[in-house]
Formats: sequence, structure tokens, C-alpha cells
Amino acid sequence: MRRLSLVVASVLATALVAAGTPGIAQAAGVGQILIGNNHLNPGVVDVSIDSEEPVASIHIDFVNRENGQVGGSVDAFDHTGEAPFPTRQLYTTSSPVVMAPGDYDAEVAVTDVDGEVTRHSDFFRYFVVAEVHALEVTPPTIDYDHRDITVTGKVLGRQPGTGELRPIPGATVQAWVHMSSDDPIVTGPDGAFEAHFTMAGTINTMEFSYGEGAPYTRAAPYVNGSVTVTKQPTRATIRPDKRRVRAGETITLTGKVERRSATGWVPAPTNSDLYILADCDDTGCLGTHYPVLAPDGTFRVEATAQRTGYFLLHNTGLADFFEGSTAQTPVVTVRP
Repeated sequence: MRRLSLVVASVLATALVAAGTPGIAQAAGVGQILIGNNHLNPGVVDVSIDSEEPVASIHIDFVNRENGQVGGSVDAFDHTGEAPFPTRQLYTTSSPVVMAPGDYDAEVAVTDVDGEVTRHSDFFRYFVVAEVHALEVTPPTIDYDHRDITVTGKVLGRQPGTGELRPIPGATVQAWVHMSSDDPIVTGPDGAFEAHFTMAGTINTMEFSYGEGAPYTRAAPYVNGSVTVTKQPTRATIRPDKRRVRAGETITLTGKVERRSATGWVPAPTNSDLYILADCDDTGCLGTHYPVLAPDGTFRVEATAQRTGYFLLHNTGLADFFEGSTAQTPVVTVRP
């Protein structure tokens, strides 16, 4: 199947299925014919006709490729305007076409104002649109001690033409959750699904859509879920082992970073983001150190004093789980 892009007015910026092999020679008044169904309801059919003026009539028979039977027909169209080309007319079905999902040959007959008929035949897929409904995230609020969530929802197929919603059992659900596993999510007999994730604390939105598993079905746009993160306060300490040193002498900096959980102050995670600005005074700082926390929340850093000043610890926390905190040493005096 070949595909061409139909450039139309902003209200109809859809891709249409391109022309196949014409059935007979085209009448002089009608040129290329394009058809497509890229609306939310696939039963709404668009026709684009290369013609300098509106045509008299359009008729389409949809012939099922499996059994050769006509699955549906339509001859009621609304003239929706002209494309940004001077000789192209745009039409849309007055009401959706209702027939079974499947692959069809669309047999199109266009009659121009002079009564001449141009015929065109092309492939046409009539599909269900799979949508995610009733998406729910539990709990909606998390913190560092409660990061596990459960997501539930249903995958329902919007039937072409009628718009009726029916469950899609045994379908896979495509999910995007930051830093989560890719374990498969499959719908049950009623189209329902349930999945479990541990949130990373950053990019706290998630996306869900139909993946695959049903014939003649395409996915609707993804549906968003989200959680709100409750930040925990933190506190930090830092101290030097010496207050007076000679230039170039090593100083040992020690300290601790804690977070306040529901049970009180506990050590901050070992992967917390920390850095120490060294030899700071009113003009700025001369260096940076990156301590790593031990499981008990403590750290130890060896630094070389270059001038009289203080050391400033910045704890930026971990993802969105914690509030930041700072701590500063007393001034360390450096002698020649």
C-alpha cells in the first residue's frame, strides 16, 4: 500500500490513503481521488478530489477483502471546502459509515457536474480505536518511605461508525513510568488491567495506551497519570578537624545528613546529592568536593586548605523526595 499526504485546511490536517489503480479512464473534469479515515471515529471518511469545481455526487462501496461482500456503502457527503490547492475539493461523510472492522477495497464513483463518472479503487482499513479509560493511581501522594503505587484502568475499543465502547481482553498495555521495569501489562476479560511501580521521585507523570493484541485495532492517544511527592525536610552538619593550619596542610571534614521521616530523624539515603565548596570567603570559593554518605548518614572528606576561609556543604537531596539543606564550618585560618 502506498501513502500520500493530503495537505488540507487546518481543520482537516489528516493523512489519506493514496490512489491505487483506477478502474477506467478518468473523465476530463476529475483527476486524482484520495480517501482516508483519520478521524477519532474511523467511520468518518474523507474524500479529496482533484477538480476545479465541486462534483455532483460521490458513491463508495466497501468490499470486504476476505469474503468479497459489500460491507457498507455511502453516498451522503458534505462539501467541506477547498484544499490549499486551486483544483482540489474536500468532502466528508455526512454521518459515519457503520460496518464490521476489517480490510476493504473502497470502490469510489465520482460524478462531475457534466454527468461523467470517474472510478477509483483502493485499499481501506476500517479499525477499532483502543482507548484507556478509568485510569487511577493509588496512592495519589507519595514520599520517600512510600514510593510504591498501583495503577488500574480499562482498555476499551471504540467501534467504528457507532462509537460504541467494548472491552478489549488479552491486550497489552503500553506504559511509560520513569525508571520503571518493562514487565508486560495484559488486560483481563473485561479489559481491566492493574500494574505496580516504584516511583523514582523525578518525572512524576506516567503514560498509558493500548499496545497490541486485537485485530484491526489502533491506539488512541496515551492517557496521563501522575503522583504528588511530599518532600521530607533534611538537616546537615559539617566540621573540620582543625581550625588553624599551614598552607597545603590536609584537613579532614566530617558531618552527617539526615531526613525527617514519619518516625523522626533518620540517615539520608547514600545516593543523596551532596557537594562541598572549599576555601570560601567574601570573594567566592576555590574548589569543590563531592562526599558520599555512609549508610548511617555520615561522610568524611580529606581537603587541602589553600587560604583562610570556610567550607560550605550543600545537600540538594534526592529527586523530589527531600528539601535541600546546607551547613557551614567555622573559619579555618591558614598560615604561611
